[in-house]
Formats: sequence, C-alpha cells, structure tokens
Amino acid sequence: MRFEPMPDDLARTLVREAHSAAPDEMCGFVISGWNYIPVPNCASDPQRHFEMDQTMLLEILTFSADKVLGIYHSHPRGNKAPSEYDCGMMRNYTVHGFRFWIVTYNNVYEWSMSDDEARPVRRDGTLGDELAHPVLTGPTPV
Repeated sequence: MRFEPMPDDLARTLVREAHSAAPDEMCGFVISGWNYIPVPNCASDPQRHFEMDQTMLLEILTFSADKVLGIYHSHPRGNKAPSEYDCGMMRNYTVHGFRFWIVTYNNVYEWSMSDDEARPVRRDGTLGDELAHPVLTGPTPV
C-alpha cells in the first residue's frame, strides 16, 4: 500500500498549532483536500494524553466520515512513536481506513498499523521499519 505524503505546508501548520497548544497535546482530523479540523483535547491529563471532544468527534464522523483522511495529535515532549494508548486508538480506526500522524516539536510523523503493529510510513508512502520517518525533509523553524 502506498500513501500520498502530507504536504509540507500542512505539516508546518500542524507543528505551529502544536507549539500553540503546548504543553498540552492537541488533536484533530485531516480531511480531503489536505485541510484540518482541530478538535478540543478533553483528556483528564492533556499534557500526557489526548481524548477528542466526543460531541465534535461524533459530528465529524457522522457528517464527514467520507472526507476524513486521518487523525493527528501532538507529542509536546518530542516522542515520535505512538504510545500504547495511541496504538489502541489506531487499531480502532484503521478499519475505517484512517491514517495517523504524530506532530512533534519540529516535524510530523505518519504511522500505520500492519499485522497489529505500528509501523512508520516513509516519505515515499511505503511502510518502513521501526525508525520514524519525518514528513518534512528539514526541521520547521518556530
């Protein structure tokens, strides 16, 4: 399977959004046309986890599910890899064909579930090994 890479302008925008939300994690949807819809993080500990506002989540999935490309969220502490919580969420939404991006301090990383394991997506759109592959070829200046 090949994935079309996220455009640099969207990746840079998400990095800036992550900076604005820090130290909390931010989250939302990427939709067709490479647009994004931020969703409030309602987690009890938003500095360590994200949980999308359920009302907005249901509204988006009910009325725009066919436009959703995937879900993004940030890791303000810079971890590029999905947490166990993230992997559980990925398992739930992979069946819908959703893609998954983690936004760090200066880049965006895409992950996909393959054989029940999180695998990074390379810039060429193919699945990689255990190492994260950045969307941007260079870091984003803040």
